[in-house]
Amino acid sequence: MPDELSSFRLHSAFYDAAIAMALVSTEGHWLAVNPALSALLGYSEQELLATTFQALTHPDDLQADLALLESTLRGERDSYQIEKRYFHKQGQIVQGILSVAATRGSDGSVQHFISQVQDVSDLKIVENSLRQQTIFHSELINLIETALNSDIGQAFYQHMLDVAINSIPGAQVGTMLLRQDDNTFRFVASVGYDISTLQSTYLLESELFIEGNDPLPHVVTSFKNNRAPVERLEPILNAGPTNRIQSILAIPVYLAGSPLAYIYLDNLEDKQAFDSNAVQMARLFGQQIASVWQRLKLETDLREQRRAFEYLALHDTLTGLPNRELLRDRLQQVFTHAQRSDRTFAVVFVDLDDFKHVNDTYGHKVGDLLLDKVAQRLVKTVRTGDTVARWGGDEFVLLLNNLHDKQDVTLVAEKLIQRFSQPFDLYDVSHQTTLSLGIAYYPEHGDSVETLMQHADEALYKAKSLGKNTFNLYNT
Repeated sequence: MPDELSSFRLHSAFYDAAIAMALVSTEGHWLAVNPALSALLGYSEQELLATTFQALTHPDDLQADLALLESTLRGERDSYQIEKRYFHKQGQIVQGILSVAATRGSDGSVQHFISQVQDVSDLKIVENSLRQQTIFHSELINLIETALNSDIGQAFYQHMLDVAINSIPGAQVGTMLLRQDDNTFRFVASVGYDISTLQSTYLLESELFIEGNDPLPHVVTSFKNNRAPVERLEPILNAGPTNRIQSILAIPVYLAGSPLAYIYLDNLEDKQAFDSNAVQMARLFGQQIASVWQRLKLETDLREQRRAFEYLALHDTLTGLPNRELLRDRLQQVFTHAQRSDRTFAVVFVDLDDFKHVNDTYGHKVGDLLLDKVAQRLVKTVRTGDTVARWGGDEFVLLLNNLHDKQDVTLVAEKLIQRFSQPFDLYDVSHQTTLSLGIAYYPEHGDSVETLMQHADEALYKAKSLGKNTFNLYNT
């Protein structure tokens, strides 16, 4: 009776156990299996008894398991534990922790093994998800830091797409489209596709793979977009494995309520590749990218405003020429260079003859147009390295750099007088204006910027007193 009771309890403990158990031969054949093991691996008892544990073990884990088994057979251990993967009857991977204990005979040899398999598949899924999340957040932080320290451009777009594909589970290849000034969306980055082919086409917002106006990531399992003309879809179909796509994770990037970009992550093998975890990560990715973009846009706008203010502070608003402040700065630079290199330069004061008559006769609108056209003609007459500045009113200043002698200045002055013999078209008025020029030459006419400016101004008034439409070289 005690032996029968003991046998009954052993039988019950084995077959009624919640954990998967098996009796395994020294060659790996299943000798007995409990219902929990059948449920874990999806095979019936008869199917398991007809095969071996080797046949159902993942090949990458088999050698480690066999090495421990051989060690036990040699008497080096009585038990071992190993984490390994099994193949389920339906094909999926089952993650398990295998515990094995040897049953030995009176001579110490192993008669069979008692095995227990603890299912840790769900735990592995959680661990894998946490690992993916950790990698994803690290990659996202690095991407944000890179973006904030670089300009938005082709390299940034490609880096953004690379990070998305490498850190969001299920992604294998992908593309990124960016809204252009004409509101079309064009490809700016790709992985697994030929970017030059993609850049030959574009899509409209209504032709994108999106569902309504949903700004959240979503999975598309087929190409529903057939509204784009064939000639614009054909480059997309020819750029890479487009026809092999099984699922697409679409990530909209919204800024100020409007779509700025779309990132498409493609899987070529599995329609269920993108799970809820991938969608959640994609949502965070899109939100963070939008935030970075907004900050970068704000910083770009501020830089452009600062440049605009700096430009206005140094340029004349009517003609766009350098103003007095910028002229003085350039004069000082040229003066310093001339001193060090023993070079020469000239300062030329220019005044429009009888400009008041233009304003009085035609009005200030025509007068302003004349000043702008005079500025353009002055710039076209002098050399590229020279400076034309507006001094104020109808006065301009020329800074002629790197001259050889006085003859160079004289030639420029004569050219200006000749050029201004041609009339200006001012709306419906044709008007000819003449110039008076005063010239001071370094180093002969001054050993400082202030002296040269003063002498050029004095030479100008002398030219006017000589009858206008002429030039005068300062006479010491």
